[in-house]
Formats: sequence, C-alpha cells, structure tokens
Amino acid sequence: MSKKLWVFGYLIIIITLLSFIAAEIIFVDPFFHYHAPDTGRYFYPLDNQRSQNNGIVKNFKYQGIITGTSMTENFKTSEAERLFGVTFVKVPYAGSTFNEINRNLMAAASHNPDLKYIIRSLDMAKYIEEPDSWRKDLGSYPFYLYDDCWINDAEYVFNRDVLFSRVYPMIKEKDMPDFKSGITSFDDYSSWMKGYSFGQESALKNTPAAEEPAEHDGLTPEETDIIKTNIQLNVTALAKQYPGITFYYFLTPYSAAWWQILLREERLDKQVDAEKIVIEEILEVPNIKLFSLNCLFDVTTDLNNYKDERHYGEWINSLVLRYIYDGKCLLTKENYLDYLEAERRFYKNYDYAQLAKQEDYENDTYAAALLNREITGTEPLHIDFENNDSVEIMNAVLEDEPDTDRKILICRGRLNRPSHTGGSLSNYLRDSEYIGAKIQIDDVSPYDYLVINGKKAADHGQLTARLYDKKGSRLAKLDTNYSDLDKEWHRYIIDVSNFDGPCTLILNGGYTDDTGREGSEYWFGDVTLF
Repeated sequence: MSKKLWVFGYLIIIITLLSFIAAEIIFVDPFFHYHAPDTGRYFYPLDNQRSQNNGIVKNFKYQGIITGTSMTENFKTSEAERLFGVTFVKVPYAGSTFNEINRNLMAAASHNPDLKYIIRSLDMAKYIEEPDSWRKDLGSYPFYLYDDCWINDAEYVFNRDVLFSRVYPMIKEKDMPDFKSGITSFDDYSSWMKGYSFGQESALKNTPAAEEPAEHDGLTPEETDIIKTNIQLNVTALAKQYPGITFYYFLTPYSAAWWQILLREERLDKQVDAEKIVIEEILEVPNIKLFSLNCLFDVTTDLNNYKDERHYGEWINSLVLRYIYDGKCLLTKENYLDYLEAERRFYKNYDYAQLAKQEDYENDTYAAALLNREITGTEPLHIDFENNDSVEIMNAVLEDEPDTDRKILICRGRLNRPSHTGGSLSNYLRDSEYIGAKIQIDDVSPYDYLVINGKKAADHGQLTARLYDKKGSRLAKLDTNYSDLDKEWHRYIIDVSNFDGPCTLILNGGYTDDTGREGSEYWFGDVTLF
C-alpha cells in the first residue's frame, strides 16, 4: 500500500471515529445544546448549572422561569406551578452576577414565545458590581454552549469528559435491570438543603469578622453610576424589550446577622442608599413587580431560618413564592420610601445580642412548620386529648403537668408484646394494644408537618408513633430509644406533605415489648398538625 493510501485510510478512520463520537454526543445531548432531553430513552441528571441551564431555557417547554443565585436553588417548581397554573423550569447560577443571569434570560425570551413569567432574585450584596462581570473562579466557562456559532461546538461534540463522564454512562445505564428513564426534577435540581443545619449556631458560626470602615462611608459617584448601569443593562432592559412577560423580582431576604456586619463596618447606610437606586430604577418599568421581605423582621431575625448569614431554608423560598403570588410585600412608588426608612431604622437599632441567645430548634423543620400557615393558608390543627371524640386513650391518663396548668398524656408501663415475636410492631399497635392515644384525622392533605412534643419520665419510657391510612397501611413511623433520651421535653416532626385523606395516628409511650420495666413512663405534650 502506498504512503498516500495509508495516510488517506488513516484519515478516513479518524474522521469516522470522530463522526461517531460527535453523533453520539449530539444524539444523547446531556447538556441539551441541540434538543430537548429524550426522557423516554435515557435518564438525564441535572447537576451542572453552567453547562445545562442555557440548553434548558432554549429547548424545554415551559411558560415560567425561576432563576438567580444560590438564593433560588431551593425553590420548588411544583409549588410555582400549583400557584400560577403553568409549567416552570428552574435555572439557578450559584454565585452568579446580574450579567450572567440576564444573558440566560435573554436567551430564554428570544427562544420561547410562550414565556409568561420570570421569577428572579436580586442579591443585595451584588448591586455594586461591574455590569459586564462574570464569575471567574470556576475554571473555563463553557461559552461555546451559549452562542449560535457551530464552529466552536467542537469543544462540546469532541469533548472527552462529556463522552466518558456523561454520554457513555447514560447509554450503559439503560441496560441495568432496574433502569428508569427520565430527568432530575426541578424541585431537586441544585437544592442544597440536605447536609446543612440551621439556627444561631450555624448562622453565626462562619460570620466574618468586621472590617475597618471604608474611607468613604457613602456611595461614591462612580458606585452610583455602576449601580444604575448594572440595573439598566441586566435587570430592566429585558423587561422593556418584552412587555408581554411579567417579571417577578425579589430582593434576597438576608438574615439580621448580615445586617449586623454592615452596621459594625459602617456600611448599612450605604447599602440602603444603593437599594434605593435599585428600587427607583425598577419601579419605572410597569411589567416588573418588585418584592422585598426585608421588613418581615420576625423572619429575618429568626436564625432558625438560616444556615449562614445569607442563605435561608427552602421554606423561605416557599414563602417568597406565596407572597409574590398574593402580591404581599410588593414595593410601589407610593410605599418604597416608607419601606426603606423602616428597614434602615430597624437594622440600625436592633439589639443584635439577641441573636446568640435564640433557641436553636432541635429539628430544623420546625421553622418551616411555624411558617406553614403563611405559605399554605392552612390553620394549624392542635390535637386536644381531652373531651375529643377523635381521640381514644388506652393504658394512659391525662394529668396536669407539674408546675404548669396544661394537661399532658402520661403513659406508664410496657406493652405485653412478647420479646421474641417476629411480628410487626406497627401491626401490633394497630391491632392489639398501645400505651398512649389513637387519634383519628379526618383529612391530612391540608397539612405538611405533624409535630409531637414528648418527654421520657422514667426507666424505659420512649416514643413510638405510627401513622396509618384509612386501610390500615402504615404511612410513616417515628421511633426513639429510651437509652438515647434524657428527661427533657423534645420536639419530633413527621413529614405528612405527601399524604392525603383520612388517617390514624397512634402514639405509644410504653416500652415496645414485655422486657421493659413496669415503672417505665413517658409523657406526651402538644401534638399539632401544621
């Protein structure tokens, strides 16, 4: 074979191989650069904001967008869809600039004529940033996924990491016996709730030390120009270009701990002055509705809502959605000056020493439960053990709690269940006996949380709770171990948000078999559905 033929044959092989690689990447398209996901064939993990968000807004079907920084990562599109009645996508950019978020919204508006609603955070710490700035600490930015130039698509279709870390595993996964096609839900996409704790210990733990006050405490003319240009280019221009879209913007409700830092560094007045410029620019655009929860002081001063000085729990995202939909905390030309004055006055005069003295909820979800009436409109249901036809007490008595005037359910003893039994404890409590109370709940669907207060009083007393549906099938369980309990009141929470219809709750305070001591004792206090 001549050298020319050998070279030609080699080129043919290389071209064929590269064409095959490109075709596979284009066909699967894990970053949605060319088409919507084939969720009937593959499972698409959503886990790369910068690489996937632009493809989402260009190629998915939706009428609403939720976007912003990490302050929007815990939003649930399912909640937005129930409120607004249209399909939503969530495309957050952690640590992003106004410019980065706006560019993706420009792509969304230009590619989707059905777009009706945009919900976006405006981070208060980012007002004074250059209008064309990008986040630059994430390595090489995938700009090739954001433009319409097919030439630089080579960085995508011939990308080894995309092929071997994305496409190949997605193809291989199809052959697994328990494989289910689909895509990560937008409720779960980028949500960071798992693995974090909330409350004053967490929120104040990494609070940075105060810096020396800047030489110029107020806004400089240069900073004023930066703020105005930033808002005009990256916030209001798109709304003016698309008057048929309603833009719901909200100022991120940072905690009082963040305001404390501003006050110590003598930057609080400067921050509020910057906010005034932002608000005034936005209020000139009629299809932007601007909201702020900064004057909900019971929220921002309760550090049980925060994992650090800025980041709030997912229940605050739910509250933001509810308020946006209901039109609460809406800023207008008539009220914004009063709002700014109230904000300035409160955070300049608040007693910040209270923050470190707050109760740190044992169960972080309790903060969500307390706000649930505001979020859902459902009044809490307190379970009264006394004179209640829906409550059946067995082997327990109602007595006054020592040193208080409230009634508590006192459970003494142990179950007669043989220790060697192999039967289900849930079935035993349902069919045989319990030491405590059986509570009939007519309809659990309006509620999201079941909160139980309990206390071990003696020996092997411990909480065992079971929730059953109307057929007697167990929906949820909660077990404690007497050896892990002190003799203090504790608050326990069962998530009931996915349950519907009538159900039965059994609270058992006795030891779960006949090996427990007869002197065992457990107390039940307040039981409430939120």
